[in-house]
Amino acid sequence: MLIIAFILGAACVSFAMCQAIRFVDQTLTAQQSICDHCHQHLKWWQLIPIFGYLFQAGKCINCHFPISIAYPIGEFLGGIFFVHLFLFFSVWPAIQFCLLLTWLLILALEDFFTKTVSLKFLLGGGSGVLLIFIDRIFKIHLIQIELWIIICGSLAILSLNNYFGWADTCLIGLFSILFTPVTLAIIILIASCGAFFALKFSNQTILPFIPWLLIGVIIILSLNPLFPLQFSPF
Repeated sequence: MLIIAFILGAACVSFAMCQAIRFVDQTLTAQQSICDHCHQHLKWWQLIPIFGYLFQAGKCINCHFPISIAYPIGEFLGGIFFVHLFLFFSVWPAIQFCLLLTWLLILALEDFFTKTVSLKFLLGGGSGVLLIFIDRIFKIHLIQIELWIIICGSLAILSLNNYFGWADTCLIGLFSILFTPVTLAIIILIASCGAFFALKFSNQTILPFIPWLLIGVIIILSLNPLFPLQFSPF
């Protein structure tokens, strides 16, 4: 089972990175994956997570342009983290979080490179996540609904005045449904601290926030085995 989890994680990260590049390069209509440099169609074995990079010795076999080391590293880390999820969660919650993280990774990469996200993918993916976590939605308490209204209302006001991104507002609103108030607060705290230090030590005036939200979720899921009462989303 853990081997399957590793393969699933590597494949999901590989898919997310390729899909994000398509969003960035506006090549969503492409039927097959292509080399980022020479735009030649890739063969099936070149797309195998981690091994595709090793088989090509880190270079495209067509144009010999170096392939970013970020691909195999990201795929390996994705496989390791998915193994972690299946070790410490039962099968269905682990699958739920795997799908959530894959969607978030695509959004985070697109936000990082373009400072914007696809509205269709944001809303469509968000609707899909709600369906996947439908069992969680039925367990929401009244106080959590009230908190959701307050959070979304406050962030919407900030977004209307261009102090906060609409995509960030949508994601935090979604997180307020999926996670407990304490867990949500910790995710936002982690993301805010990361964004603050990134602004502090960089020359950026516009900072993508979704990558930091993703990091917050990953840290929460990583700490869950150590602090299940405080950090458990369920």
